[in-house]
Amino acid sequence: MATNEDTDYNTLWFRSSEYSNSTYWPKLEVTYSTDAATKTVYFLKDHLGSIRATVLDSAGAPVIGYDDYDPWGYPLATRTKAIPNAYLQGASKIKFAGKERDDEFGINLDYSGARSYDWLTGRWISVDPLAQKYAGWSPYQYSLNNPVKFVDPNGDTVRVYSEVLQPNSLGGGVRGYITSLFRPRHSFIRITTDKNDVTLELGGPGEGQRTGRLLKGSFNNQQRPGQEEHEVTRPEDIVEGNAAFENTVLEAFEFLGENLPDYNALNTNSNGFVRFLIEQTNGNVDLPVTAYGKDEIQAYRRAYHEALRRREEQERKRREEQERQKREEQKQ
Repeated sequence: MATNEDTDYNTLWFRSSEYSNSTYWPKLEVTYSTDAATKTVYFLKDHLGSIRATVLDSAGAPVIGYDDYDPWGYPLATRTKAIPNAYLQGASKIKFAGKERDDEFGINLDYSGARSYDWLTGRWISVDPLAQKYAGWSPYQYSLNNPVKFVDPNGDTVRVYSEVLQPNSLGGGVRGYITSLFRPRHSFIRITTDKNDVTLELGGPGEGQRTGRLLKGSFNNQQRPGQEEHEVTRPEDIVEGNAAFENTVLEAFEFLGENLPDYNALNTNSNGFVRFLIEQTNGNVDLPVTAYGKDEIQAYRRAYHEALRRREEQERKRREEQERQKREEQKQ
């Protein structure tokens, strides 16, 4: 709990994520900013990324500012206290859903990348560039009209690209000839969240190996040869800003680690692998015709379920061993 006289006699309770099993106590994230002229200031954010309270790093952890909003980001006048000018820092401009609020000259908009959000009306002031993904919804709607559960950031966080394979990328012989003749494409995924910005892809097998190599690296803006981006459709109940889709793709990628099927440049290759990861997590991706092998995803599904079976078997043996040890201890 953090309180002091600046809260205008309202007691503010801050419960950590250990209490998140209650539907009434949201998780809190704590960030901080330090200004040489002042002290460290902590910003407490709720599950939507909204800064709810600003706490000074000093004895008693005094609350120097706090904000409560209606579901659409409208500040509640009797439950809002502005931060004193002496403690204003860049991060203190961040408000509802973690967006920068511009209240100068009566603008009153939240900046969110390419668009601005009007919290007075609960609508964007320009058309959603991804409106085609949500046919039936207004292109100006915010978070599928469910702002208590969802946030709406500045764009997709799961992207799929493909590049044209170069004639020498598969070596000589038949593979090299096919590459130069048909210009096949190699697909890869980019995952962007508040914690990750990485690429996931399946490379060809190393020397003496039969399976492909899982490649995970930091994303860079360097264009690959003939690079194109392909449309990804998210699961219907997971909008941008809800990282469940991104995290599940990452988990499926890691899980397949040592359970990949044999690699084949014409079928069980990177294209089927990418499509498997997206569809396994209830999404969809539209790959081009020259992404050969994009329909060969059954081998990855079998490998995934076999890996699940082995993990469940290992877990069963672990529980049995724990029970055995427990019985032995009771005998003693």
